[in-house]
This record gives sequence, C-alpha cells and structure tokens, in this order.
Amino acid sequence: MRLFARVVSVQLRCLVSSVSRQDRGCGVRVLVGLAYGVLAVLLATYSAFLGMGLEIMGADGAVPVFCVAVGTVAGVAFTLYKASGLLYEAGDYGLMMSWPIPERVQVAARTASLVLANVAMTALVALPMGIAAMALGASFGVGPTAVKVLALVACVALASLPGTGVAVLVAAAVTMATARLTHAKAVYTVFMVALALVFMVAYFALVGSSPSISGEGEVQAVAGVLAAATDGICAAWPPAALLRSAWVSPEAAGVVPLVLFCAVCVAVGALCLEVVARTYRRTMAALASVSGPRRAARVGAARSAFAALCRKEVGQVFDTTSVVVNDLLGLLLMVVLAGAVAAVGLEGVMGALDIPASFHGEMGPVMAAAVPWALAFCASMAPVPAVSVSLEGRCSWIMETLPVPVPVLMASKVVPWAVACLGASAVSAVLVAVAGLPWTASVLSLAVPCATFWLTANIGLFLDGRRPDFQWTSPAALAKRGLPITVSVVVSMVACIIMAGLVVAGPLLLGWPDGGAAMASLVVAAVFAVVGSLLFWASCRRPVPRERL
Repeated sequence: MRLFARVVSVQLRCLVSSVSRQDRGCGVRVLVGLAYGVLAVLLATYSAFLGMGLEIMGADGAVPVFCVAVGTVAGVAFTLYKASGLLYEAGDYGLMMSWPIPERVQVAARTASLVLANVAMTALVALPMGIAAMALGASFGVGPTAVKVLALVACVALASLPGTGVAVLVAAAVTMATARLTHAKAVYTVFMVALALVFMVAYFALVGSSPSISGEGEVQAVAGVLAAATDGICAAWPPAALLRSAWVSPEAAGVVPLVLFCAVCVAVGALCLEVVARTYRRTMAALASVSGPRRAARVGAARSAFAALCRKEVGQVFDTTSVVVNDLLGLLLMVVLAGAVAAVGLEGVMGALDIPASFHGEMGPVMAAAVPWALAFCASMAPVPAVSVSLEGRCSWIMETLPVPVPVLMASKVVPWAVACLGASAVSAVLVAVAGLPWTASVLSLAVPCATFWLTANIGLFLDGRRPDFQWTSPAALAKRGLPITVSVVVSMVACIIMAGLVVAGPLLLGWPDGGAAMASLVVAAVFAVVGSLLFWASCRRPVPRERL
C-alpha cells in the first residue's frame, strides 16, 4: 500500500503539471488560483441553489440522480480527455517498467489519479447540492437520515467509478484502433470535437425545449419535466436508480439499495481496471511496434514553401487534441448558433430571450443587427494563431533554419485558420439568410466574424511571437491559460459585447436612422481588419522567434 501511494503521488504530480504551468511567478499563480477558486465557489453556489430548488418543488428524489449523472459525465469526459495520454502515451513508460513494481500496481496508480480528479469534480457539485437539500428539508421538519448521509458520501466517492472505467476501456480501444492510421491523433481529435459538439447541441436542445409557463402551472410543469428527466436517467443508468431508492426509502429499507449501489460501482470499476491491467503491456508493445503504413512517394508538382508550411501547421494542430477542442470549437459553435437561428427564426430567438410579443416588431431589426456580433464572438474567442509559435516547442530551432522569409513563416500560422473562419462564416451567413433576416445581417455575418477573427488572431500571434513559451509541459496549458490566448479571449469578449450593446442601444436610445447599426458594424469591422493587418506586419518585422536559453 505504501508503494502504491508513492506511485499515485507521482502520477498526481504529472496530472497537475499537465493542466497548470509551473513556470509562472508567484503573483500570477496566486491570481490563477483565485480565479479557479471563484469558479469553484460559483459552481458550488449554483449546485446548492439547485438542490434547494429541487427540495422546494418536492423533487427530493432527483437530487441523488443528478449527483450520479454529474459524477458519471465528469468521469467519462475527463477520462476520455486524459486517459490516452496518461496511460498509453506517457513518456515514462520505460522508466516505470524498470521499477520493481507489479504491472497491475502501475496501471492502478495511473488510473487512480484519474479517479481522484473525477471524485473532486463530483464533490464540487454533489456535496453542495445534497447538503443544501438536506438542510432545507430539515427546516421543513424532515431531518436527514443516516442512510441519506451515507448515500451522499457514497455518491461522491463511487459515482464516477463506472464511467471512469468504461471511458478507460474506450480510450484503450480507440488508441489501438487508430494506432495503424496515418493520422491517428487527428482522427482522435475529430472524434473528441464531434463528441463535444453533440453535447453542446443536446444541451441547447434541452434548454430550448424546456417549458415556459407562467402562473400557477409553472411549478407543476417544471416538476413534470424533472420527473421525466429523472426517470430517463434512472432507466439509462441503473446505479442512479439504486441511489434514488436508497435516498427516498425509509432508513431501514434504504440500506439494501445503497449496498447494491456501492457494489455495482466498485465491481464495474474493478472489472474495467482488471481488463486494462491484463492488456496493458500487450497494448503498449503493439503501439511501440507500429511505425505507420509506408506510402509510396507521391509524384506530382512540388508544393510551394508556403503551402508546405500551411499543411505542417494544420497537421501539427490536429495532432494536438487539446488545442483543437479549446481553440477551434468556437468555429463549430458559430455554425451551430447560426443553425439555431435558422431553425427557430428571429421570432424564436426573441421568444427565447423572453422579449414580449408586443415588442417583436420594434426589436426585430435591432436583434438582427446583434446576431453578427454573437457569431463573431464564437469565431474569435480562442484563435489558434495565439498558440502557434509556442506550439513548436522543442523543435523551434527548425523555424530558425528554414530558408523562407519571416512573412511567409508568419502567414502560414494565420492563413489556414483565417480560411477556416471564412468558410465557417460563409456557412453561417447562408444560415442567417435562410432564417429570413435582412440581407445586411447576412452580409455582416460574413464580414464581422472574419474581421474580428483577423484582429484577435494577429493580437495573439504578435504576443506569442514576442514572448513564446517553448518550455511547456502540455499543449493544454497553451490552449487554455497562455497569455496570448487570454488576451485574445478578453479582447474578443469586450469588443463583441460593446458592439452588440451599441447596435442594440443605438436605434432604441440614440435615435439612429435605419441602417445605422449595419453601417456602424461595417465600419468597425473594417477598422478591425486594418488593425489586424498592422499587427501582422509588426510580427513579420521581428526576427524569427527563438528559444530563450
């Protein structure tokens, strides 16, 4: 057990170093810690209010079901995101195999770090929700029973085990299936992006289908939706049904379902761990022996240096799942948002924002002018060029030796993603036109996102080229918390919020004439394009970024 604890501590340190940068100053680390603390407090507060709301509506049985669902989803999502790199792409595999440690202990230690992270995420949601629901029930005269307390503890500790185990098996299967593909990481990246997109579409569909009933029937309608959702989760995931039975049953009758819940979670997790442990060495040997299919050299016209560099940039990014999921998902989200506008129309958008029907005629043109800026925020909130220089990592010396001008090198880091933004914006513009919005909104849905992306992309490229971080331990640190990407996100958010508010307030409060909002958006988009071009040429005038020794 002592040896196992030491190995788990090593794996936890590796996991922490993969999601946070350790080379920051003390002040920056404090600020980042405070930001994470604020997010955790907000999430816990929201969960507590949700638990109290469920208790007030008499849906006490939904509390454990939602806690189990959160634990399962968190376990599956985080494990799918981290398991492949932590288990099968770890650089310390040879070192670990040379230690006098049983192979099963090593696999258990690597998996335990994932389990502990999932338990922490589950506790952040389940504990506030359950404690708030039980405290409010006690104020109503229904005190918490010992079985309820044990059920909450068991949920926090064990709810994520089945999802984590199944996700580890899925990660192993995907790793083996893609090992012989030429672009294995790119295939896995596309899979993760598609999965994230499905979750987003499902979430927005669920929110959009929620009832909006006022008066006396509102509580009953919401309670009916909660009951249907709870029954659906219990039918799809039996552990949730067992924990709900233990939660709502009298104290003596709830012991058996609670024991069954614990047994099922532990059994599924242990079974998956045993399968992974028995096949771990075989899987690693198969991965090490695969050199990729040999393809004959293509005979054809030689590509230009710019085309070759662009292809290298695209391949490098798509081989890095975290960069695509964090920085390219915004383009897909823009298309999804435009598709939602096309599906429900402008009337549906105003209805979703709870704008009274009597104001739809007056607010229609105003909302149509704000749609391009909502699309622009999705397109430009996390541009890939903001991390493209630092993403070179230890191979940054290659940039210094390439016989190409600096403008060509920098253009190859921006142009592919600008073209991708142009394509996504064109699709969004067509969807906006299908929605029946004015033609000016369709034109601006093409121009505004492209101009905003060009500005934020070149801001990120300028900052990343000025102080590149070639010492990163994980590309996720660049994609989420690097200074260039943070500045790009802030600039995009502030600019889009200000312009959306301006085009809404201008006609309503400032008396702008018809077409004034569209003209203002077009002028600002032109300014963004000019400023972005100036920043691009400023990046090109500097020497090739190099690693600081």
